[in-house]
Amino acid sequence: MNGLKEQVGALGIRLGTALFVHSSIKAVGRQVCAEALIGALRAAVGPDGTMLFPTFTDRQEAYFDPACTPSAMGAVTEVFRQMPDTLRSRHPRHPVAAQGPAAPALLEGHEKAVGPCGEGTPFERHAGCGGQVLLIGVDLDTLTLLHTAEALLDLPYLNQIEGRYLGADGQIRKLTMIQAPGGHRGGVRRFEKVLRNRRLIHYGRIGEARTMLIDARPALDAMVEILRDDPAAALCRGACCPDCIDFKGKIRARKLATLGAKISVILPAMPDNPE
Repeated sequence: MNGLKEQVGALGIRLGTALFVHSSIKAVGRQVCAEALIGALRAAVGPDGTMLFPTFTDRQEAYFDPACTPSAMGAVTEVFRQMPDTLRSRHPRHPVAAQGPAAPALLEGHEKAVGPCGEGTPFERHAGCGGQVLLIGVDLDTLTLLHTAEALLDLPYLNQIEGRYLGADGQIRKLTMIQAPGGHRGGVRRFEKVLRNRRLIHYGRIGEARTMLIDARPALDAMVEILRDDPAAALCRGACCPDCIDFKGKIRARKLATLGAKISVILPAMPDNPE
């Protein structure tokens, strides 16, 4: 595509940065292939920069093999995963693929972290090193950094899940994860307004797709601030979402437990003829 390099160059990507990319090649348009997009982004970060993509699995595999299990996060991530200079973390549910000088340090020990997205994960480390996040043709509800904020606050609606992965020694290992995200987040788009008002989002375009470039550290700090003040900020406000109703109940239960309170319900006596 003529102008792809110029479009990417105008996004505000810093030379030498660690760039975490969430993408939809369909949104960009048929005139751009995944290889060309990756190449343009690679040129933008330069030889001292690092690129990262989420390569989460579809959770149907008997165990996760970082070399063979395909990414369920779109065509660009699958092409990136298979490139010869790409490394991939061993987390069985939220593996991350990366290229560049910082890749080993960002990915190391992901499977040993408490949860998939919190402290000691590539997501938290990426924010800590001052990286940038690029959303291409996708909304803020794909931003895994939100789950990092939830995990850092240990919000009560996060899950405990099991997974299996192929270790570096060739042995299949079982992993119990806490602080695992899951379920619906109907209020995520509210965060875009906050980040925009704080001038933490730079908008652009690649092909037909809108892009958002975000500085990861201040964005993470902002989301932690919002969720600390209102743990239900990312959830649906209505009463029609079963996930969000359940999550709000868990938030209230923790608040009551913190206060040392208990809920008691007096049930009516059972009639002789219940019908």
